[in-house]
Amino acid sequence: MLEIEDYTIGWICALPLELTAAIAVLDERHETPESRQENHDDNTYVCGCIGKHNIVITCLPSGVYGVTSASNVVTKMRASFPSVKIGLMVGIGGGAPMLPQNDIRLGDVVVSEPVAGFGGVLQYDFGKTVQSGKFVQHGVLNKPPGVFLKTISKMKSEHISGHAYEFNNIATDVLENGILPEEFRRPPNSSDRLFQSKYDHPEENGSCDDCDTTLLVEREPRARNEARLHYGLIASGNQVMKHGLTRDKLSQEKGVLCFEMEAAGLMDELPSLVIRGICDYCDSHKNKRWQNYAALVAAAFARELLFQLPLQGSPQRPIPSEEDNFNVPGLQTAKGASFGDYDDQYEPECLPGTRVDLLKHIGDWTDDVEGKKVFWMYGMAGTGKSTISRTVARSLQTNGRLGGSFFFKRGEASRSTGLLFVVTLAAQLARSLRGTMASSIRAVLKAEPDTPSKSLEEQFRKLIFGPLAEFRARNPHDNGAGTSQPGPRNSTKTIKHTRVMVVDALDECEGKGDVQVIIQQLAKLKDLTEVDIRVFLTSRPDLPIIPTFQKLKEDTYVDLVLHEVPDIEDDISLYLKTEMSRIAEERHLPEGWPGAAVVQTLVKMATPLFIYAATICRFVGDEHWNPNERVKMISEYEPKWQVSRLDKTYLPIFEQLLASQHETERGAFVQEFKDIVGTIINLQDPLSVRTLSQLIQVSDRTIESRLRSLHSVLDVPNDPKMPIRTFHKSFPDFLLDQNLRRKSQLWVDARESHERILDRCLDVMSNGLKFNICELKSVATPRSEIDDRTIQRCISPELRYACCHWTEHLQKAKHRLTDNDKVSKFLQQHCLHWIEALTICDTDLLRNVIGISFSCMDWNVSYKETYTSWAQLRSLATSTIQHLGSCPCKLLPEN
Repeated sequence: MLEIEDYTIGWICALPLELTAAIAVLDERHETPESRQENHDDNTYVCGCIGKHNIVITCLPSGVYGVTSASNVVTKMRASFPSVKIGLMVGIGGGAPMLPQNDIRLGDVVVSEPVAGFGGVLQYDFGKTVQSGKFVQHGVLNKPPGVFLKTISKMKSEHISGHAYEFNNIATDVLENGILPEEFRRPPNSSDRLFQSKYDHPEENGSCDDCDTTLLVEREPRARNEARLHYGLIASGNQVMKHGLTRDKLSQEKGVLCFEMEAAGLMDELPSLVIRGICDYCDSHKNKRWQNYAALVAAAFARELLFQLPLQGSPQRPIPSEEDNFNVPGLQTAKGASFGDYDDQYEPECLPGTRVDLLKHIGDWTDDVEGKKVFWMYGMAGTGKSTISRTVARSLQTNGRLGGSFFFKRGEASRSTGLLFVVTLAAQLARSLRGTMASSIRAVLKAEPDTPSKSLEEQFRKLIFGPLAEFRARNPHDNGAGTSQPGPRNSTKTIKHTRVMVVDALDECEGKGDVQVIIQQLAKLKDLTEVDIRVFLTSRPDLPIIPTFQKLKEDTYVDLVLHEVPDIEDDISLYLKTEMSRIAEERHLPEGWPGAAVVQTLVKMATPLFIYAATICRFVGDEHWNPNERVKMISEYEPKWQVSRLDKTYLPIFEQLLASQHETERGAFVQEFKDIVGTIINLQDPLSVRTLSQLIQVSDRTIESRLRSLHSVLDVPNDPKMPIRTFHKSFPDFLLDQNLRRKSQLWVDARESHERILDRCLDVMSNGLKFNICELKSVATPRSEIDDRTIQRCISPELRYACCHWTEHLQKAKHRLTDNDKVSKFLQQHCLHWIEALTICDTDLLRNVIGISFSCMDWNVSYKETYTSWAQLRSLATSTIQHLGSCPCKLLPEN
């Protein structure tokens, strides 16, 4: 059970139906902590979570409304839940349509936002009457919390660029899954009637069915039968607004979009955002028909907002009991491999309006209860597989159905093998399913702590299939769409938990044996009975992936060939038009630049490779170059050889690079290119400019200068401490391809490059390693007591990289060991210092590096003295490795 201090966001409702809607959109309902509730607090609370946020919900007493009541409720909440610093006021309100600028309709949602002179909420009945009889409001209420406003800005920006809001889909899912009764469904549009403000509802009329329909305001029908969002000023007061003329007067004078009765009581007690679903028009024609639906769409938008809201710093608290803790301590997951990780945040998703039919096809598969468990989408390099994967993951996450994800990426140590694949997915599934899975995994790790280092098949069996086979939901009403429902339901039907895992770029997993095992194990998901776990998997059509799938039973998977999907040319055309329009705006070029004919030429050149289109746009839009010259060069480019479409993506960039160099400088430029770019594309983990400079002994300025012309293919952050990455894996593939050798001087020899990196790693380690590298006061100091700042101060990023990865470069360089060569001398002098540093950096990685290093070194040894030395070192490492994680220096002699 979570503690009171875990709840950081307050959610306030005025009506029971608003509370019902709020509970319906929770991911999980928690047991409410009561032991520390203040004695004078008579509020009742519902606790739960949405995404990463723990939320406490309360409702005003039945039949009690207004600003003062809301203020009292919030004051008591803050006393009982001291960690609640921000709030949401979510429920229904009356709309103030002012056509044509504010076309607010029943079922729409209004969100408070600061406008000139007001913080987002206006207390319209607080002020004084001046001589002219005019009522003047006094005071300005606080603005909504900055974190809400920043998140709304992000959501607005995404909407402008074409990303649809998800709250309508969320509301639909809640209803379709039987979480709320049919009374919460959207009423027919025919019941949305806006009468002229001067026309009051006749007292003798029982309902508006008898009102004069000739006095209805004419409004164009909307293309889509769904709610829309409006941001602006919300008016709050202690009286119900039921007069059309007064409504219009305040709307005209102040820009009011919505009226309600509680928000003004919150804003100075608890900084809050107000979200109101429109259920009437604040006139005498009020009715309750739209109240339930309005409450639901307001709660659905609050859920979407909280999913986007960054996690704020949480206070210190006791550790939750294992029964309520859905995390799995001790599992080392792959950094940057999961959707939404920090490293992944700027990666592109599908441009709105593109891949529409394809994404619908994938969505239909996730919704089909009879659907096969694996959806395998494969396509040639550059066709947009990873972009589609991120878009699918985003949709699944928003709807609460993302079970986990793993984005393989060659050149990043933790993401380029199957080593951390199972544990990363297992940890995510445990958090997503929120039932007994986490406790089952903890039990396995307690009994067999070395399970994460076992074979992939055994990891699957013990960390995924076993826990899933015995899975029980913590909340029996969890419907598998991310919403746990303890409240009223229409149906007693039990709905199986459904989660979808996204596995992208499986072909970038370097161990071909790992690839086969992963496919074979994922195929076993169809045998699970307690949960419905599916996998959306992408790859190139490479060996051994195709034959492995072909051996599976037909009822296991569905496949799709991406580069054969129709309408790719239309999607690429839309993408190029959008990006060229953006470039034209940023560079102050004429409207319509560079012209329809040029764009169409580029579309023909790019199809079916999205990577070609993306690279063109980055190349043309580079701020250091003339976009007119670059677009002309690309559109008129004619290669000297018969080349592939992928070659056409990169060859123009390389030819311009060489053409810009004077003949006398070209040789030196080519060597610098191979030293810098050749190193970047062959690193086992990406490095920053600063760390790269220290590793290869080339100045920061030189690196930045050489990379300035490569911003279309390399992601070079402005911050020199952030890592450099390739935009797409096809770029290193292209540079290292033997076929490029005869086409360009800039071809990179992979073996030579790894040899150079190995040499630099040995230099860095020889100069930086020593006994007791962290200068600990006692050699018996446990690893757990060495703080991160000390490690960062004593082990530089380039030394850490060298220690962790030099053996991989040794292997890929196919380096032949000889007596008294550089490798042998290093190991004779620093082998134990290396083991000490690895232990401090990463104990789990140490076990794997030792295994890799000795396995590859044995078959490289050709000299007796070196072999004997290796055997002795291997024996020492093997006998001591189990103790290294506790006290890194204790087992190691000073020399």
